[in-house]
Amino acid sequence: NALAQEKLGVMCESIAGLPNKCRQAVVMRKVYGLATKDIAKRMNISTTTVSNYITKGMCAYNEAVTQYNNENNEKITTDKLKNPIAKGRAL
Repeated sequence: NALAQEKLGVMCESIAGLPNKCRQAVVMRKVYGLATKDIAKRMNISTTTVSNYITKGMCAYNEAVTQYNNENNEKITTDKLKNPIAKGRAL
């Protein structure tokens, strides 16, 4: 599905743009399913720092998805206005 691939790309780009340690914590949680305490042990940081990294990462992801959705909704709305009869749609 092309839409799913685009959204996966948005997710990957948002995670890739994070600082290294933040990205590591997010990947350990979201990809490998590790608990906060396990991530903290592996990275030799506090559980509070891990939680902050994960929060920062998920906020970056949510912002990227929101921006993606807003841009695509604008495009769809504009396309409908340009050709309201397309695909059986009428005004």
